[in-house]
Formats: sequence, structure tokens, C-alpha cells
Amino acid sequence: MIGKKIWAVGGGKGGVGKTVITANLAIALARMGNRVVLVDADLGGSNLHIVFGLRAAKYTLNDFLGKRKSLEEIMQNVGVENLKLISGASAILGLANPRYVQKLKVINHLSRLDVDYILLDLGAGTSYDVLDFFSVADERLVVVTPDPTSIQNAYGFIKTALFRKLTRVYIRRNDFVCELLRELGKPKSVRSIESMAQLVDKLESENGDIKYNFCRLLNDFRPQIIVNMLTTQDEQESVGAVKLVAEKYLNIGVDLVGCVYVDQIIRKSVKTMTPLLLQSPDSSPAKEIERIVGNILEREEESNQY
Repeated sequence: MIGKKIWAVGGGKGGVGKTVITANLAIALARMGNRVVLVDADLGGSNLHIVFGLRAAKYTLNDFLGKRKSLEEIMQNVGVENLKLISGASAILGLANPRYVQKLKVINHLSRLDVDYILLDLGAGTSYDVLDFFSVADERLVVVTPDPTSIQNAYGFIKTALFRKLTRVYIRRNDFVCELLRELGKPKSVRSIESMAQLVDKLESENGDIKYNFCRLLNDFRPQIIVNMLTTQDEQESVGAVKLVAEKYLNIGVDLVGCVYVDQIIRKSVKTMTPLLLQSPDSSPAKEIERIVGNILEREEESNQY
């Protein structure tokens, strides 16, 4: 995709503030002069419009997939210049688990929009629709809190998303790679491969070209972590365990791109259904979100140089 970027925002569990973070990331990008489309890709529980104090949209992704409306026709104004919203369709059970080809259709058509950035607000958990949208994005963002279960689930989410992506790439191309992935995915007590690095070593003995292409996929995956609801600096260091474990066992890089500290201003913005960057643009949490956007954009620029 040339000239635009897709950012997917996921998380291993609900309640980490993912939707609020996504909405404010989109606003920050739009205020920088970028044309942004915010997509509610939580197909089982669409609620992104509520963050902006909007009623449920008249037209949703279901109308697009049903070939009744184009993506341009289902876009909704949110009261922010350069920013549009595309709502999901939680009331339509058939859309909660779309076929893979339907997800590709959404991504392909989104990539043709005349915009600069597309932000996908994903559902919680590790359903295939969440994993597939996360995997095809240019920037893969994971929101995590210092809560131990959130940290554990964030690692599990990253691992499952990586395995889903790798399996889809090799499912029809190489049975040997798929068998190794299945082995690595087994419980630790019964598997014969301890880490992705060991899997890569086995690929080298099979075929050097396969190893090279496999490693490229690992290098390109590189998720980025946003720490939310932080209270102390020590808590941020505990979240760093996700990065260390992912690098050790999955052989992938993970970037910590910023944090947002707990603040009553955020709770107030949620209750009043007015995004933080609109209600309190000069607050500390708003500045923290703007720094996160700057860090992601800086990483994008560095990646484009190679």
C-alpha cells in the first residue's frame, strides 16, 4: 500500500482502554493535517461511536459487505477536521465472524480510500477476525495495562497473532514449516522445540531460502506496545517483560512506544463521551498520547529508509 498506512490497535483482554486510546490516536493524527479514517473493527461489539457521543450509524460495514453501500457512503463525521468514522455492526450476528475473503475485501477497499491513515479498533481476545486484521496492518499496536493478567494476555495475543500470520503464509506452500509451527505451539511439557530460534535453525537445515523468507516475516511483524493506566514508573518496567519474553521465545522485536498515566481527566472524558484530545487537549494524558503518535511516526520514517 503506497501513500497510506494502516494501524491496527489490539489487546489481549478487554478493559485496557483500547478504544479510548485508538480514538485519541486518530484525533492526534488528524490534527497534524493527516486525512484519517477510524474503523470500528470490533465486529462483535461495535461501540467506537459512543466515545464521540454519536448515535449508532445508519450505515455500517455490514452494508458494505452486503454490497449495498461503498466505504465512502458509510463514513460518518465525528466533528473533527480530517477525521471520519466507519462503524461496525454488532447487531448483525453474521458479521461477527466474517470469512477471510470478506476481511481481505475490507482491507483492500480501505487501502484504496483517498486518505493518509486508517486506524482499526479491534475487538478484545484472539478470534480470527481480530488476528487477521491485526496481521495485515502496517503498524501493529498492542494496548496493555500493568495488571499481571493484562501483561500475560498481551504476550499471548502477540504470540497467537504471529502464529496465525505465519500459518496463513505457509499453509499451502510448505508442510514442513507448518508442522514445525504446530510443534512449537504445543504445551511446553510435550513440545520438542523450545523457541522460534530453534525452529529457524531447523529451517536452515532444510532450505536456506525458506529460512531467509521466514526470518523476513519475523522481522517485519514487530508489534508496538502502548502502556495504559500507568501509576508508577516501576509498573512500566514490569510491562517490559512482554518485550523480553517475545524477543527470547518468538525471535521478534517489540517496541515500547509510550505510556498513558491514570488521570481523572480521562475518566471524565469517557463519561461525557468527549474524546480526551478534544475535551482537555493541554492535559498530561493528551500530551502523552501525542508523544506516542510521534514515536510511531518516527519509527515509520526510520523503516522507510531501509
